[in-house]
Amino acid sequence: MSSLCKMSQIKGFFFVLWNLTVLCKFCLNALPQKPENISCIYYYNDDLNCSWASGREIPNGTNCSVTIVRYFSNGSKTANDKNGTMKNGSCIAKYIPSMSYVTQVKVQLFGEEAFSLTPQRVNHLLKPDPPEIVKVKGMKEMLRVDLRRNPEEPNFDPFMCQIRYQATTKNTSAYANVQIKRVETEKSLNLTGLWNFTNYTVAVRCKVNGFGQWSDWSNRVTKRTEEQAPLKVDLWRVIETYPNGTRNVHLLWKIHKEFPSSGIITGYTVKYIAERVNTTFEKKYNQNEPVILSLTEDAYTISFTAHNSAGDSPEATIRIPSKHEETIEQKRITRLKASALQDKMVLTWDSTNSGINSYIIEWRDALEKGANKRSWHRITNVTEWTSPKGIFKDYRYYTFSVYPLCKDEIKKPTSISIYFHESVPSTGPQAEVKNTGKDYAIITWKEIPEADRNGVIINYTIIYEEGNKRFEETVDSSILKYNLKSLQPNTNYRAWIKANTIIGGTKGNEMYFFTKLFNTTDIIPAIVFIGIFMTCFLSFGLLWALKYKTIKRICWPQIPHPVIASCPAISEKIILGNSSSEDDINILKLDTCRENELPLLNPENCFKQANVTAKIAVAGQETFYTGEYKALDCFLPGSSLNHDFSNQPLLTTKRDSESSAKEEMQYQENFQEKNEFNSYLKNSVCSREFLDCETVGQNTKEPETKASSLACCSAEGPYVAPDTVKLLSKC
Repeated sequence: MSSLCKMSQIKGFFFVLWNLTVLCKFCLNALPQKPENISCIYYYNDDLNCSWASGREIPNGTNCSVTIVRYFSNGSKTANDKNGTMKNGSCIAKYIPSMSYVTQVKVQLFGEEAFSLTPQRVNHLLKPDPPEIVKVKGMKEMLRVDLRRNPEEPNFDPFMCQIRYQATTKNTSAYANVQIKRVETEKSLNLTGLWNFTNYTVAVRCKVNGFGQWSDWSNRVTKRTEEQAPLKVDLWRVIETYPNGTRNVHLLWKIHKEFPSSGIITGYTVKYIAERVNTTFEKKYNQNEPVILSLTEDAYTISFTAHNSAGDSPEATIRIPSKHEETIEQKRITRLKASALQDKMVLTWDSTNSGINSYIIEWRDALEKGANKRSWHRITNVTEWTSPKGIFKDYRYYTFSVYPLCKDEIKKPTSISIYFHESVPSTGPQAEVKNTGKDYAIITWKEIPEADRNGVIINYTIIYEEGNKRFEETVDSSILKYNLKSLQPNTNYRAWIKANTIIGGTKGNEMYFFTKLFNTTDIIPAIVFIGIFMTCFLSFGLLWALKYKTIKRICWPQIPHPVIASCPAISEKIILGNSSSEDDINILKLDTCRENELPLLNPENCFKQANVTAKIAVAGQETFYTGEYKALDCFLPGSSLNHDFSNQPLLTTKRDSESSAKEEMQYQENFQEKNEFNSYLKNSVCSREFLDCETVGQNTKEPETKASSLACCSAEGPYVAPDTVKLLSKC
């Protein structure tokens, strides 16, 4: 606990010590210093003003005094203290004799201590009030200035006056001296060698001739010299050539810096002479009207005159070469180089003709397309040009052309383009994704506007990212389209383009794209295959609809009907039931004489033993077998079909026309029983039944009978599907 108290006491002690140090330093700085380097000024009203530098301004009204010593001719002297007061840091004492000397200064604030200064005669400290400029008159190349002394001052001292004049368009001043003699109150002075029609500012100051101090500058007066005829202008041209052979010549002019305009230009007169035909054309233009001449392919000599109210300027001439001369003209400037310094541009070149000693340097900003935006400068006897300071803007693209002058004729130029200092582009390229695929993406971008490039674009960098992976591709500055390859399918990417100068690069807008799962080359074969399949399917469906029977007969041929036969002397009858189509043959029932005489015999053997007449009922009506039912051909051999059964009454069945209706009713009753089918025979046979002879006995007579061959049995083993054959009960 005691240690903490000691530490707090030590901290408090150092805090108080620091505050005392600051306070003492402030007090020392706040106290006024003793007068040093005292200087005094004497005025015509007998006031003496002595001042010095002090640490703190002494309060106004503080008592002070100056010691004045007077010397007499007998060698004696007297010293007196003249009381004064402090005002604005100076001790001002009144009624001081001009022939006395000042030696000391005292200030009450410092007690009786006196501060000495170099003894000076009071009248040598005299500072007169500034003179007054009465009038300034502008004349041709001259100003007349009238001035006079301050009326409140005596005129017994000669004055030396200095006149300062400065052109308002210049930052430098010129001086002229004039003496005002004793007792003379006014004086006039001519300022010569001035520029005509130029504003000048004039001021005057004076002092006693031979001693004393300069007065303050008088009030300033501005006046303009008289107007005179314009001076000869510096003439230049810009030629625009068109495919049809015509040329537009833009005339440009400027006032020489060493010979500024001597008046207000009110208009221009342009004369141009076609050298081939010696024809003169003349046009007049207003002050602000551009001068554009439409010339042919011939050579022309152009003269230019400016005029104002005072007269006309001397003619400025320039020659426009013919189109043929421009074509055959050879360049006379080689190895042109340009370099940008801190605030200047330097051009150097070599000349192939030693007779050329004058050149015209022309330059233009690439962003300023107008012909009137060109600038030029004339030089002589040098092959190097350094531009004035501050005429070029940073990061701007300039084109320089050097024109050699041969006997005042402008020859073919040599040009070079350069940036005046370079930086990174202000904006990046604006890009977009044109197309994407399974493993590629096509990106295009636009050039950066010329105003935003800030330097020569040397290349572009394509940067794209997949998750945390980053890839870069660099291409030449002439490429504005790039195909990103080897990408992952069905993947999201982020990309941007960066434009680079020698200083650095600036990125453009970011793009997001998603690669596809399949390429077009993967989808097209599938589409083609599906198209072919659908075409085939539709074609087959159309053929099926149009050629149903033919296709069915080709693709699903009918299975031959099993042959059913009866023994001799047994009357058989094959009844064909109704069918949904004419091609279906339904063998419904087989009628036999006896139940115990139903062996299935070989057709040939059967027909050899008995004469059989078969009658077929199709679609509910009885018909004899004809060639329309070819399905029966497979059952019977050719020899059986030609066999004569007329002599075999055992198998012949006749039915009167009167009993046909009755038989039909009996048949319909017998058809009520359900027919059973076998899957092997259901395509050809709907049902087969064997009828007992007793059922058919009543229907054996028929008015018309025809022989028909029917083979229904086999000698070795008759084939009858057991699920489709049913033996009916006896009659």
